[in-house]
This record gives sequence, structure tokens and C-alpha cells, in this order.
Amino acid sequence: QNMSTICIGIGQCGVSCTDALLQRLSLEEENDYFYYLQSEKKQSPRAILIDTEPKAISKHICSSHSWSYDPRNTFILGQSGAGNNWGCGYNIGNEKKTGILESVQHEAEKCDQLECLSIQQSAAGGTGSGLGTSLTEDFR
Repeated sequence: QNMSTICIGIGQCGVSCTDALLQRLSLEEENDYFYYLQSEKKQSPRAILIDTEPKAISKHICSSHSWSYDPRNTFILGQSGAGNNWGCGYNIGNEKKTGILESVQHEAEKCDQLECLSIQQSAAGGTGSGLGTSLTEDFR
């Protein structure tokens, strides 16, 4: 049994870092820690992408990877960002966080053996730092 890792990208920085990490890992021969087979020839990363504006996520979903994100694991929580305001990110409503937490649980249940959650977020700013802090508290 392989141990699995779920990558969670929060905010523009976290989404971009998660995408770059997964691009690099897709080149590795042994990458089933981070990917599962979606169909016979198409891999999907064990990843969840979250942002408060559609631009960052759309950019990565539409890119031409040899694999594809599961659209059910992408969350666009608004039409404008948190404006580098930690409080705006931290105070995203619970109804929106519930869907994210359910998605993480669903991904975890698909794993034979979950090793960890790898969270990519910025340390300063709005969505990544604020929402990242709030979700990390909920993951405990």
C-alpha cells in the first residue's frame, strides 16, 4: 500500500505553488503518492485548489498538463480577492468552508493510507494566510 499526500493550495500564491509542485512531481516515475488514475491514461492529482477570485484557479485548470484537476476539488469563493487583508480571508463564511472540508474528507477516503495534507499558502496577505489559518484550525 502506498501512502498518499493531498495537496491543498489556498489563495493565489498557494494555488500557483501547488500547480508548480504537481507539474514537477508528474515527471517522476513514482508519483502515485500525489496522483491517482482518473481513467486508463489520465491521472488526476490529489489536490484541492481554493481562492476568492477565479483568475488564479482558472489559469491552472485550463493549462495543458498531461493530467487534469478534478473540478469538484476547486473552490472559487467570490469574484474579488481578499485585498491583502488577513481578516477577509480568515472570516470566510462557515457554509463555504464546509464544502472545502467535505472535499478534503472525500479525497482522504479515496486513499489507501493517507500520509499527510500538504498545505501551500502565503504567510502574508489575504486569502492564503487568513483562510489558510482558519482551515488549518479546522483540520485539527
